[in-house]
Amino acid sequence: MGTPKVKLVITDLDGTLLNGDEKVPSLFFKQIDQLTEHGLIVVIASGRQYFNIKNLFANHASKLHFIGDNGALGYFQDEQFHATFLPWKKAFELVEKGKKIPEVVPLISASQNTFFERGSEETVTFIRQFYRQCVIVDKFVDIETKHEIPLKVAFYDLIGVKENSLKHFNDDIPGVIATQSNVHWLDIAPADTNKGAALKVLQEKYAILPDETLCFGDYHNDIEMLNASKYSFAVAEAQDAVKEVAHYCCKSNKEEGVIEVLQDLLDNNMDTEVLEKYKMK
Repeated sequence: MGTPKVKLVITDLDGTLLNGDEKVPSLFFKQIDQLTEHGLIVVIASGRQYFNIKNLFANHASKLHFIGDNGALGYFQDEQFHATFLPWKKAFELVEKGKKIPEVVPLISASQNTFFERGSEETVTFIRQFYRQCVIVDKFVDIETKHEIPLKVAFYDLIGVKENSLKHFNDDIPGVIATQSNVHWLDIAPADTNKGAALKVLQEKYAILPDETLCFGDYHNDIEMLNASKYSFAVAEAQDAVKEVAHYCCKSNKEEGVIEVLQDLLDNNMDTEVLEKYKMK
């Protein structure tokens, strides 16, 4: 078994790795075993809550590094390797601003739990898909802040982020940055928070170069980690802005494009020459 040219694989979840049924492709679990046997670091990076991401990979969690809340938190084997935080005052200011926007549900994602105000049962069920550890409160000011630190404020926008909530956060807000995670999710986090910054922490920790990093993404919140990777892949249905920065393109998540690329590498003893056929024209 030769020394792999790729030493770290990192992938987004929604719209990238998760298939058309929004599930982890079954073959990926075998690939995790094979990639880690080759000595690779395998990272899952998402806008979702860490506890939610980990639950999707329960039987393989010990082999994976997780980056949650769009780069605000990083864990490996339940040990934190990265974190950025918002002051409670700033978090409360942001959710109050969000509550004034029509058809928007604000949340505060904190170090242990995600908080949101009481709403419809349908909304609660939907939010729990992304935030496993939730606490419903009558008012945000009721949150017991003593044992929690905010990571970000998130807005679930039923109309659509671009058409609705993003317009209210276009102006620069000191110390924070607005990032669109997908059509209906907008995150507000400390200005230095993104998946790429968390990836760089791992690259430094394990002495891995961008030239040794393979990355998959589909949306705006993936751009920084794609920029930190030589082998940067946009899935077929990725946003145009993502395709502009990616060097390679694979099939969509519905066609399990990530799985195909990884299998090509594994079948060719991790020789990156096999990736040339995916290169952007």
